[in-house]
Amino acid sequence: MATVHAGKLFSCGNHSLETTKGMLHFGDPSQTVCILSVPSTMTVRDVIQFLNPSMQEIENTRIVREVNHDSTYIVLLTFRSQEAAVQFYTNYDRAQFNSIEDHVCKLLYVTRMETFTEDPAKIEESSNCAVCLDGMYTEVESIITILCNHSFHAHCLSKWGDTSCPVCRYCQTPECQVENKCMDCSYEGESLWMCVICGYIACGRYINGHAYDHFAQTQHTYAMQLTDNQVWDYAGDNYVHRLLANKSDGKPVEVEGADAYRQAEEKVEGVQLEYTYLLTQQLESQRKYYERLMKEAEKKCQNDIAAITNDYKRVSENFEALEEKYNRLVKDNSAIEKKLKKTQANLTKTQSSLTEEKQLNISLTLNQEQFKQKLNKLAGELEEKMKRICDLEEQQRDLMFFVEARGKIENSITDNELSRSEMDTSQIILQPQPSPSTSSGMKSNRRKKK
Repeated sequence: MATVHAGKLFSCGNHSLETTKGMLHFGDPSQTVCILSVPSTMTVRDVIQFLNPSMQEIENTRIVREVNHDSTYIVLLTFRSQEAAVQFYTNYDRAQFNSIEDHVCKLLYVTRMETFTEDPAKIEESSNCAVCLDGMYTEVESIITILCNHSFHAHCLSKWGDTSCPVCRYCQTPECQVENKCMDCSYEGESLWMCVICGYIACGRYINGHAYDHFAQTQHTYAMQLTDNQVWDYAGDNYVHRLLANKSDGKPVEVEGADAYRQAEEKVEGVQLEYTYLLTQQLESQRKYYERLMKEAEKKCQNDIAAITNDYKRVSENFEALEEKYNRLVKDNSAIEKKLKKTQANLTKTQSSLTEEKQLNISLTLNQEQFKQKLNKLAGELEEKMKRICDLEEQQRDLMFFVEARGKIENSITDNELSRSEMDTSQIILQPQPSPSTSSGMKSNRRKKK
């Protein structure tokens, strides 16, 4: 399905000869491409220079007005093939016209162009270029048609030094319209006044009153309204239209009779003299006003120079103090850096010592566990050996008692102190063995007695 965009009205031609109006219809890719919103500040030479890389593929270039847009115009480009148009659209869409301004190239494909002639007067078409007088053939060279509908070779018109048409001297592109607005509040309505003395544009007293403020500041008495070119006299608080005014009431009057023209001329000469006199007075007041401004500006400059000098001295003193402080801080910084390096070295050494201590602590902890295990093992072995010693001591005591008893018995038998019957009836009573603590206590007592 085809893509259709809204159309745009255009016009072209010399107003004194023929004006052609029409509408451009936009849509899918075609051999005709439209450049929209070209600023009026761009001349035809600028357009040709912008299109120069693709000029060999362009068959015809046409300049037309953009209706209701006085500050821009439209450029229609007809290419030799649709592929060249598509390639141009791809390369140039949204590209800047130059590196200084922000205006960009806005492109659309033109599917159809409707035209009709407003004025019956016709322009005599010529098949020769008015610059080089050679024939114009679109199959060989690129042709450009400017705003007045005259056509030329593109390279010939680019060498034309003037911005007017070489044939009819009509402008090649729409002239840039000056946008009048208040220089204070940017008001753009009908109530705009221009100072006759200095050209200052401001709004009327019923808008923001900047025109009257300008009169109060500069004493420039006369201001011209931009819509109807009438001049207002702020001093007399009235319009300056006294050519045919009644002296009694100041109202305009109609002069009749044969001497009307002579009286009008006399009035004109009188007004000219009066205006010259008033203008001289205004120029004198303007000179005084600007002299006063110059004195005020000079006084202000002197005060500013004195203030700047004082500021410079103060800044110089502050700079010297800051420089001294900076040098001191640099020295302190060097000392702190040395301390920091020393502290870092100590920290590194301490960290290595701490690491060694941790390793040693781990080793001692492991050794302590091993020693505890060995100590527990030795304690167990000692307890077993003590038990064996106790058993051996009991056995030794029993053996000694047995030996001692046997010796006593043998001696008794030898000395006939005991008879055989007594021996048979006798009993041996063993006393219980004293505890180690008791025996140790007895031994200690014995030692004390000794």
